Amino acid sequence: MRVRLLNAGVMLAAGVALGGAAWGGPALGDTIAALKQGGALKLGYRVDAPPFSRALSDAELQERKARSGAEVAPAIGFSIDLCQRAAAAVRAATRPDLPVEFVPVTVEDRFESLESGRIDLLCGATTFTLQRQRRFDFSLFTFVTSASLLHRKGKVPRGFYGEVVGVIDKSTSLATLRAQAAQFEPPIKIMPVASHEAGLAALRDGRIDSYFGDRVLLRQFAVDNKDEFSLSRLRLSNEPYALPVRKGDGELLFAVNRALSGSYASEEIFEIFRKWFPGARPDASLGQLYGVMAVPEGSGLD
Repeated sequence: MRVRLLNAGVMLAAGVALGGAAWGGPALGDTIAALKQGGALKLGYRVDAPPFSRALSDAELQERKARSGAEVAPAIGFSIDLCQRAAAAVRAATRPDLPVEFVPVTVEDRFESLESGRIDLLCGATTFTLQRQRRFDFSLFTFVTSASLLHRKGKVPRGFYGEVVGVIDKSTSLATLRAQAAQFEPPIKIMPVASHEAGLAALRDGRIDSYFGDRVLLRQFAVDNKDEFSLSRLRLSNEPYALPVRKGDGELLFAVNRALSGSYASEEIFEIFRKWFPGARPDASLGQLYGVMAVPEGSGLD
């Protein structure tokens, strides 16, 4: 089964309208105003979502500190680079000595951490959905991918039929898989897992036949474990990524979007892409995404 990606220009222009609607809404919490008075900008990062966000090991962290001679972020990735640029825009809007704190989050606690104020901006591989937009505001889109399957090397996939399929719990991938499960006979047996690490371990030892998730993440797992896993050709669902903030935090959202739009307009985004996807080329839909998302600054209501 293959679901074609929507034309990126149409889909993403709609995304601009959806995201932009929050900018003028009532302020339920003004992070920018609070940061002008003091405190730190808190960036939440996924510990296990490479190449978008992952925690550095202790050895990697010490090596980076030794090279730079200063404190370094405890996480790296495509989304971390974008959030670093967003943090610079927040500094420009608040105070030049604004500290930035990196807070690790998991797939289970990421949204609760945002709502509670434990973090201000979520940096990872977060899919924009309409239901999520009811609780949070989202930045301009940062990436678009689709869902797929990861198999053990040499295994002949059955294309879902009767397979035990692992998937991250409490994710859009789980919702997509459940929606498709009834279409197959024999049916799919779904095994939710707590993390990508747990899912890969289950695939490795045969507790699941395949692992379902965002194709761009699965591709990275296949590259990192090329002797163990292979990526299916299946493409299912649209997964547009964005950076969430608390609902009504319009000034913070504006600073984030200003940073993203500037990166897209200058085509710096393609340098970031090449850094985190070495040897890969952005497809046409991704190129269209960044073209549409390069929103002009404008001047007030002009």
